[in-house]
Amino acid sequence: MERTQRLTIRVAAMAVAASVVAGCGAASTPTDEAAALSASPTVFVTPATSQLATPTTISTPATVATPTPAATPSHVPAGSTLSWKSVLSSDGDPLGSNLTAAVAFGDGFVVAGNENQGQHAVIWYSADGKSWQKIDKAQDFSDGVIGTLVPIPQGLLAVGTASQPDSRCGGGAFGCNAVSAIRLWTSPDGRAWHALASSVVVPFGRAQLIQVVSGPSGVVAFGELVPVTGTDTTAMVWNSPNGLAWEREPQFSTAFPSDTIVDLAAGPAGFEAVGSRSAGGNLTGPRRAWFSSDGKTWKLGSGPATRGPTVVMACTAGFFGVDNPSAQASFWTTADGVKWTVQPGVVGRPDLPTYVGQGLFSDGNRILAIGADSFQTPGAWLSTDGRQWESIALSGPQPPIDTAVAGSVAAAFSSSGVLVTTATQSLQGATNWTIWLGTLSR
Repeated sequence: MERTQRLTIRVAAMAVAASVVAGCGAASTPTDEAAALSASPTVFVTPATSQLATPTTISTPATVATPTPAATPSHVPAGSTLSWKSVLSSDGDPLGSNLTAAVAFGDGFVVAGNENQGQHAVIWYSADGKSWQKIDKAQDFSDGVIGTLVPIPQGLLAVGTASQPDSRCGGGAFGCNAVSAIRLWTSPDGRAWHALASSVVVPFGRAQLIQVVSGPSGVVAFGELVPVTGTDTTAMVWNSPNGLAWEREPQFSTAFPSDTIVDLAAGPAGFEAVGSRSAGGNLTGPRRAWFSSDGKTWKLGSGPATRGPTVVMACTAGFFGVDNPSAQASFWTTADGVKWTVQPGVVGRPDLPTYVGQGLFSDGNRILAIGADSFQTPGAWLSTDGRQWESIALSGPQPPIDTAVAGSVAAAFSSSGVLVTTATQSLQGATNWTIWLGTLSR
């Protein structure tokens, strides 16, 4: 049975703190949030889904300094307003392009996507979020696609695949599981990109990646090994100190052979994964959560059972999880990554995020929710702990997050503001994407 390879990425680049706050419900320092947004940049979680593919060759770029981590998150001042503006759009683009990932870099942003009906990777770079440079001539971009962007000490790592399945399923052989081989690119500055040697991706084998995140001990990838035929996939973890050399870490699949991972996040203390006991990615079985301090050895958490988070992200002092984000969501928090607690329901409580869908993001410290409360009133909220939420007003034309094509929403925070990508489909079937820049002020 032929499989479609997809990569869902959540990027969580973390500032390495001198100490870790002991609880996700801890109070934050009451300073001006607008000032925090104009401080050093952070990377916003990027939920983006795309078609992916295999390795290539080229030299490793020179080492540059890691992007400056974010300032300590802060209280949102009363009366704050989030103002949006469309800064780039694909309207009229005949190349069938899409966007798949966004990351803050310096004072600006880097956005990845694909053109030619998903067959050709492309990068968009901006130093300020307003003026954009298209980069589509990099070596090996022509037959590769990008699914995510991850900060590394040398700059940025792009993770993707070849644009076509491997030769083992050539001609659409019946019963063959088509897999496109993993490809990796690096850049010291977000503009000059180089493909890593094919030898770098050998540890991935016939893999389909689910999540890739950057944390305090390096880069961790979750996915599954796919046989040429049959349905016996194997969950697998890959670990790298810098994105340039990878190793398989079989401890997870050995300890939890029947478990499925659906989301992954990184915090100051380590990595958190959520999923279920059932195989194949469906969440009809008991919910599960796992924590690892190094991305290699994983420990099963407590709390999730019949219900539990299917989305996870880091907050100021732990991790925040959401179950059923497309309907009436339930919120979960953990201070240590192991013991999870469900929060009081938000149903029937006005002016709290309830229906968030694709509009839930994190920069590793703050959580931004864009959606509606339980009375279907549109709104936006910020939180540093997943328990206390500050409502912020919306101004200007709004990104169509609630109606955007599934998997098209990506986001990032830098000193230039909040960046969000969306895509909508016309009546004629054409997909048009837009990059939005938001600024938060009193």
